[in-house]
Amino acid sequence: MDMHLYHVTTPEHWEQIRIQGLIPQIGDNAKLCDEDAPFVYLCDRDSLAYWQILLQAPVILQLPETVLTEYPLCYNDYSNYIEYRCEKPIPPDQIQRVYLRPKQTAAMRQLCQNYLTEIDEAFRGLKKYDRGWEADPKSLALYLESVANILSRLDYTVCNPETIKDNFPIIAPDGSLPSLKWFQDTLLRHPEDVLTEARKTLYTQLERCFAQFLGKEETYETGTHPLTC
Repeated sequence: MDMHLYHVTTPEHWEQIRIQGLIPQIGDNAKLCDEDAPFVYLCDRDSLAYWQILLQAPVILQLPETVLTEYPLCYNDYSNYIEYRCEKPIPPDQIQRVYLRPKQTAAMRQLCQNYLTEIDEAFRGLKKYDRGWEADPKSLALYLESVANILSRLDYTVCNPETIKDNFPIIAPDGSLPSLKWFQDTLLRHPEDVLTEARKTLYTQLERCFAQFLGKEETYETGTHPLTC
């Protein structure tokens, strides 16, 4: 059993890491998740494909098995993949670049299905905001941007279209899928506010990911929301 931990990164960051080591920080992805404490992020071998997709990070760095016992680690289980967080720097002599080839197709399919739930949460948040129930629109904007950011890294063409249609989280009252026009009405044709840019960013990714699955014409009254809270 492989007990090593791994860190995925980009070629540019690897050039820094090989000299400075891994230093706890709040990176761009952590900021989108509203993280407020610096960490080094690690994973096990089975999770590599997932994190390479989510972080767009092709370079794999291997750490010795002793990291599990010698460093203080926090652990997060995301059902199909896991994450370790380390509060302390890891010196460069503990880090080795390795050339593994994780199988990404199955991981991509699983992530695509998992993030349908995030789309559901995004639109429930929007509905609450539109009804005046959302007290912190800036946090909602950050969440919408985070969902859009992940969607930009997913490839729904690897999925079975019927599986996506059967599991799509937003449906019309008659049971049909919403159209692209409904998404336009919901996200783009809206008064300017703190969520405007986040709405635009989310719509761009929804169109890219789901145009092949959704119709172009409205199938129910424009402006109504198919979700119920």
